[in-house]
Amino acid sequence: MDANTAIVQHQFSLENAILEWLHQKRVAGSDSEKTNTAYRDTMQSFRDALAKVGTDLLGNQIDIIRVATIWAAGRVEHSTRKGKVSDSTYNQRLACISSFYTFLQEMYKLSIDNPIKEVKRRKVQAYAYAMPMSSDEVEERLECIDQSTLQGKRDYAIICIGLMTGRRASELVGLRWKDVKKSGTKIILEFNCKGGKVRRNALDDDIAGILMDYLEEAYTDLDQLEPDAPVWISLSRQNSGQAISTNTLYDICDRYLGTTKIHTMRHTFAKEMEKSGATLTDIQHSLGHENITVTARYLKKLGSEDNPHAQKLAKRFGIRKRNHPPVSP
Repeated sequence: MDANTAIVQHQFSLENAILEWLHQKRVAGSDSEKTNTAYRDTMQSFRDALAKVGTDLLGNQIDIIRVATIWAAGRVEHSTRKGKVSDSTYNQRLACISSFYTFLQEMYKLSIDNPIKEVKRRKVQAYAYAMPMSSDEVEERLECIDQSTLQGKRDYAIICIGLMTGRRASELVGLRWKDVKKSGTKIILEFNCKGGKVRRNALDDDIAGILMDYLEEAYTDLDQLEPDAPVWISLSRQNSGQAISTNTLYDICDRYLGTTKIHTMRHTFAKEMEKSGATLTDIQHSLGHENITVTARYLKKLGSEDNPHAQKLAKRFGIRKRNHPPVSP
């Protein structure tokens, strides 16, 4: 057969273009299933929003722009979280869809404009919501967890590991039994991190004991445990024995730490590392930042509420707490 006769003319279709775009994202990216799912779900969510006004990705540009503005600002269907989406989430959604139009222009040479470029992005202040907890508050809150129950042991263990490693939410909930390594008397956790990187944390004896006590009660016979068994199991009737979701970790942090922001554990870890005398390089390595400038900016923001001159300033203003006599009834 002649080589030329074996070539089949390409027939463009929107569905095939989306599949190819997702494939290229996967090849060029971290090959993370979580990331791939996020791109796919974001695209489907946007197309669903377009369908409600009777259009699609190659429809009228004005309609696409109007829909994109509203869609990017809204909560996804079935979301358990309330309120407005963050500015960074808003921008990330638009960036995802924009990359598809860029793909069509470059790969298929389509003479189309990118309507998402017309949607104004929000200004994002780096680490605007970064707020670490004090070590005293952490200690007080941890003492309130009832470790006599399986749920208490699980929640105590995952919070402790989050605070001691500074790992992100997806990295914590993604732990599997195969990621729990034994090296002599040491326990080492292997995390699948952002960008497809693998990071390891050796646990001190106390944290290792807390983790293993929970796992032994959760599974009874660890020698028979499958490698892909989740470290953190759901205890709900509906999902009993399955891996917990990020939403469950939100609930755990809300219940015991008083915040739904899981990143608070990462912020607290970084700030307490700095207070403990860790070098900037040590903290950079622990957080997994590629650039030490990012770590420096991160730590500066975490301490932005502190004013070393506050006491002197208050004295100059004559500000002090006064003991007032009780007011007569």
